[in-house]
Amino acid sequence: MSSHKHLGVVIGHDGNRLYGFDAELFLKMEAKRDRKWEHRILEWIQDVVGEKLADLDDVWVSLKSGVILCKLANRLKPNIIPKISTTRLVALVERDNIDLFLQACWKLGVPSSEMFNTSDLYNRKAITQVYSCLAALSKLSPKLGWKGAVLKESSANSKAAQQPTKKWAEVQAVVPGGMTRHADDLVEGGDSKRILELELRLAEVSKESKRLQADRVGAKQELEG
Repeated sequence: MSSHKHLGVVIGHDGNRLYGFDAELFLKMEAKRDRKWEHRILEWIQDVVGEKLADLDDVWVSLKSGVILCKLANRLKPNIIPKISTTRLVALVERDNIDLFLQACWKLGVPSSEMFNTSDLYNRKAITQVYSCLAALSKLSPKLGWKGAVLKESSANSKAAQQPTKKWAEVQAVVPGGMTRHADDLVEGGDSKRILELELRLAEVSKESKRLQADRVGAKQELEG
């Protein structure tokens, strides 16, 4: 699902309306996206795995089941994921596949700052973070024995790295613990911005664990039915 801003309304990739800091952060991340680079990331995955992806312009369509992700990890490091679920791909199974991939990424050395969580992909909560993780994995691939092509850094990321982080407009965000933070406090350097992003992601992980419990119950009933 596409995202857009219309008459002050910001809609995320998951179709939900965003407010305040969430909306500001989303728009900032969207502005940094390099669609051609994202397309090349999926092309790289296609080359490594040796299978045609469903849509080279949509990471969610191509990777949501987690099957291709697990195959990617196994191509870079054989048998790092001993068993991949490829049948009866209900929500629980697909989420488990994504979790297995993320565990493999951690073992392979992808930095924690580049990792995503299951809902970032499965529920389209942070698609840009998914691409960042995949790009980091590509960068590591030569050390893992991959002899094929490796992605070059996104031109958008290169430009961003050369420019200091600018002050944001006045925006408030309530983060875990009930503390209110002002985006206006985020100045050059970006460290405070990163901390706030992580705090918000922790809150999302808490919500995700509750959703996952509900999905497990539903999947168990479906499998037993």
